Amino acid sequence: MEEKKGKSLHYYMHILHRDLGYLVFGLVIIYALSGIVLLYCNTDFLKQEAMAERQLKPGLADEELGREMRLREIRIIKKEGNVVYFQNGTYNKASAMAQFSQKDLIFSFNKFVNFHKAISSNKMY
Repeated sequence: MEEKKGKSLHYYMHILHRDLGYLVFGLVIIYALSGIVLLYCNTDFLKQEAMAERQLKPGLADEELGREMRLREIRIIKKEGNVVYFQNGTYNKASAMAQFSQKDLIFSFNKFVNFHKAISSNKMY
């Protein structure tokens, strides 16, 4: 009679090492791609433009407008009555409505970059 021989520890360690290797390889690819995208964050590489509207406080001053809209460098182009024109949109002081265009990364890369920049308070960390 033949005895059935069970699979050895070496076999299971080999399988585990292979599967963990694939996982680590996938994570390295994600971090590499998101790192490349972060290197070129000041350019429009892999970005798409989208129109947005935001309700702000009425009658904001020029320096407060950039702070409220979370824009680092806002350049006021002109003012006509209650409407303030800046580089990517307009702000109506009376209605407190700001309309502007912003450029965001395409959806899949946006998720990768957020994963790359995870902080300890984020659940992805």
